[in-house]
Amino acid sequence: VGFGSFKHLKLSEYPELKEFWYGQLEHNAFKSLKHLVVHKCGFLSDVLFQPNLLEVLMNLEELDVEDCDSLEAVFDLNDEFAKEIVVQNSSQLKKLKLSNLPNLKHVWKDDPHYTIRFENLIDISVEECESLTSLFPLSVARDMMQLQSLKVSQCGIQEIVGKEEGTNEMVKFVFQHLTSITLQNLQELEAFYVGVHSLHCKSLKTIHFYGCPKIELFKAEPLRYKENSVNDELNISTSQPLFVLEEVIPNLEKLTMEQADAYMILQTQNSSSLFTKMTFVALSGYDSEEATFPYWFLENVHTLDSLIVEMSSFKKIFQDRGEISEKTHAQIKKLILNELPELQQICEEGCQIDPVLEFLEYLDVDSCSSLINLMPSSVTLNHLTQLEIIKCNGLKYIFTTSTARSLDKLTVLKIKDCNSLEEVITGVENVDIAFNSLEVFKLKCLPNLVKFCSSKCFMKFPLMEEVIVRECPRMKIFSAGNTSTPLLQKVKIAKNDEEWLWQGNLNDTIYNMFQDKVGFGSFKHLKLSEYPELKEFWYGQLEHNAFKSLKHLVVHKCGFLSDVLFQPNLLEVLMNLEELDVEDCDSLEAVFDLNDEFAKEIVVQNSSQLKKLKLSNLPNLKHVWKDDPHYTIRFENLIDISVEECESLTSLFPLSVARDMMQLQSLQVSQCGIQEIVGKEEGTNEMVKFVFPHLTFIKLLNLQELEAFYVGVHSLHCKSLKTINFYGCPKIQLFKAEPLR
Repeated sequence: VGFGSFKHLKLSEYPELKEFWYGQLEHNAFKSLKHLVVHKCGFLSDVLFQPNLLEVLMNLEELDVEDCDSLEAVFDLNDEFAKEIVVQNSSQLKKLKLSNLPNLKHVWKDDPHYTIRFENLIDISVEECESLTSLFPLSVARDMMQLQSLKVSQCGIQEIVGKEEGTNEMVKFVFQHLTSITLQNLQELEAFYVGVHSLHCKSLKTIHFYGCPKIELFKAEPLRYKENSVNDELNISTSQPLFVLEEVIPNLEKLTMEQADAYMILQTQNSSSLFTKMTFVALSGYDSEEATFPYWFLENVHTLDSLIVEMSSFKKIFQDRGEISEKTHAQIKKLILNELPELQQICEEGCQIDPVLEFLEYLDVDSCSSLINLMPSSVTLNHLTQLEIIKCNGLKYIFTTSTARSLDKLTVLKIKDCNSLEEVITGVENVDIAFNSLEVFKLKCLPNLVKFCSSKCFMKFPLMEEVIVRECPRMKIFSAGNTSTPLLQKVKIAKNDEEWLWQGNLNDTIYNMFQDKVGFGSFKHLKLSEYPELKEFWYGQLEHNAFKSLKHLVVHKCGFLSDVLFQPNLLEVLMNLEELDVEDCDSLEAVFDLNDEFAKEIVVQNSSQLKKLKLSNLPNLKHVWKDDPHYTIRFENLIDISVEECESLTSLFPLSVARDMMQLQSLQVSQCGIQEIVGKEEGTNEMVKFVFPHLTFIKLLNLQELEAFYVGVHSLHCKSLKTINFYGCPKIQLFKAEPLR
């Protein structure tokens, strides 16, 4: 009875409902239910809605199903029992969302038309359903006169509407309210409907279409229906593109397409006259080395103000002054450039900016690794309000001082993951630069950034209130000149608002962060050899929480190491570390040497989170653990251990470490000098029982000196072991027939 007033229900939170869901429900048991969420629902069978739930389905308005591996059909509603229940024959379902259902074969298992109609559906989204071959039965598709939005992505579907056996007549699909359709990454999609059909969407304003190699988006001429030849009909239907160009383009406002679809537009006569409302174009899939940007769209789609160019091999996009025609051009206000690995320049150095970009307000450049400068030094960006630069590893600076002086309207500046960036503004002029509108300024993961501005400019930020600087460990000062930030009172150093620093002004704050190595506090992944300046801190007194976020440490060819990698001063780092990869470090004699009185004072938590340990080509390594670390720290979370080419190593684990490794799943040891896997402690003569309940894989290769797993009396139990790779170990046998007595 308690569920009768529920308007919103998360089914997985009530496993006790299983017997009711698939049994005989009381009348009006869920009479108020409007929104049903079915996420990771473990008690589901292969069908979500069976005929006993028709009454629930009548009133339901939103259905959201996600991460249910057992589900093979959402609706299976046809049987004699159903006919007796139904009074109202229309579901009120308006919104249907299906996501990550790997075994879903049908949304509707059979045509539900005589049982219930789905004529109120407005919004349908289906993604990551790789076993699904079609979306709608024909009758459901014909009923959906209210449909406004259809999104299908990353599914195995071959057709949107399934063809019924014995149906050969021309089918007319009319979706008069459909305004948006998204079809992306549907590798098997061949047709909207495999029979002869027409598709009419007079209100369509948005098409996002890419990653569908077996079907075309447009054709230029409407298809003619030929009654005299079934073969002709079949040929027409299987190769039929989705839309007739002349029918949909005049009303379209947003269009995402790939090279082949853009080419079809360029080949159509008078196509420029069709683009009367288009404001947004996204182009992708130009992957040949000779690819040139289809500048036609900028010359002919005069209403265009937003442009996305992505996943293409263009070396250049915008034209130089000598190439620009006298035609009226689009005026781009929003430009996004994403995954253009060959792009070397947006505009050529020494040229005026393309008039197309004269009124640019928003610029987002992501993953353009060959880009060496953002804009020519002479360019002004008087209208730019937001700039975001991500993963552009060729950039050493963003602006010259002359361009920076034009950024009067810039309100948001974000720069992230640009490995070569040394400064944001470069130049020698000692001029005033006023960022009069800048409010938000974020610098994140810029390992070589030294300063914001290298020239001795007087910089003004009258409105700036939010500055975030994270993972910029080499940033010594903000600017070589004076800086005015009257509203700024803190520099945030983490995602949350609680972690911030302030030393009275921006320059002093940045310098203090550099001195205290604050920039390393947000690092989740660190390649130690890239930061030789860390030597004095690594072996000295570290600031509390200096590496608090570090999960993965890579130590390859690290020249500043002493004979030990982890000493007691680094216990706090080791607590949170999850992966350690050490390779080609000739000086190293021990990885861990953690025991001293100082260590006892630091440790609060006594377990390391280390899960994966990889050691390779360490010719002088004598110990992984120099002494038994047990009273200081335990390594009970180790899952994967790999040790190779460590010829000076004679044993791998101290006894206490080996006993702790109950989670170990994989052990690989090769080309080492080890004589035993577990070292024997002096004075230990009792029988030792080693239990590795989760160990599934063990590899012991080319261990010429290996004589025993453990030289004392012991037993070894690995009940989950599935793979053994064992050769090149002449002094030890792999098997014996009888257990020791």
